[in-house]
Amino acid sequence: MKKFFIFIAVAGVLVGGFAYAAQSTDSAAAQKITYPIEELGNCSDKASCFVYCEKPENGNQCLNFADKHDLLPDDEIDLAKKILVTKDGPGGCNSQISCQNYCNDVSHMDTCLLFAEENDLMDEDELKEAKKVQAALQGGAKLPGGCRNKNECQDYCENPDNMDVCLDFAEAAGFIPKEELEQARKFAPLIKSGQTPGKCKNRNECQAYCESDQHFNECIDFAEKSGLIPEEERKYIEAFKKAGGKGPGGCVGRQCEAFCEEPANQEACLTWAKDNGFLKEEDIKRMQEGIQQIDK
Repeated sequence: MKKFFIFIAVAGVLVGGFAYAAQSTDSAAAQKITYPIEELGNCSDKASCFVYCEKPENGNQCLNFADKHDLLPDDEIDLAKKILVTKDGPGGCNSQISCQNYCNDVSHMDTCLLFAEENDLMDEDELKEAKKVQAALQGGAKLPGGCRNKNECQDYCENPDNMDVCLDFAEAAGFIPKEELEQARKFAPLIKSGQTPGKCKNRNECQAYCESDQHFNECIDFAEKSGLIPEEERKYIEAFKKAGGKGPGGCVGRQCEAFCEEPANQEACLTWAKDNGFLKEEDIKRMQEGIQQIDK
């Protein structure tokens, strides 16, 4: 099931659709479902069950089935039940497909956003972000490349050549903090010229590449040379490099987080932090006292 939502990407807006019933998922619970399903009009497979549950009059049966078999989180079940009792959707839509088709167009954003807000279909953060984009558009800002929905905007902004335009819109909408925006502008020309670690082309690719422990030092060097590391964090990077790029217990990258979360390793991690200039003596003492209190 897809809830009625307004999804804000860095580069665009999608006012998405809502459904009135459950779709089977790839979860362990869903895999136990056998067909045909008597409660759902004897539908014989996922596709026919979805067609059955797309009809508003079958909404309660489908939600009850999804709840009974743990096919959806409780919050999505609650949201879907809210939707079932709402009046006609934006533009008179009354199903997932019709509402998604109507709201998957930025020209209908005002109507769809109002409907979502009036029917409490968005959480506070979603609503806040959506209104920032709405205000930017009302103020004359244009979506990058003339895109009109999430997919178009994502496709446009995943092209490195379009990063500057997309960042301009993000700035106009005000949903990227100033510091992050500055870093993104430094990063843009490096992506265009293929100088990024592993020649990653967007944030997701770069994050995936740099989460690998074997690429940790490469990514740190890149971030440092490119001015992407805040001044206050440079001393920690230098200390880490002096330690040979390895942390307590010989850990690298994200391994260190897991290593130091283990109670048995906390003393070793504190000692390493002290020896490499991460913490002062008084900080170590205070943290050791805290650990002793927890152990009691």
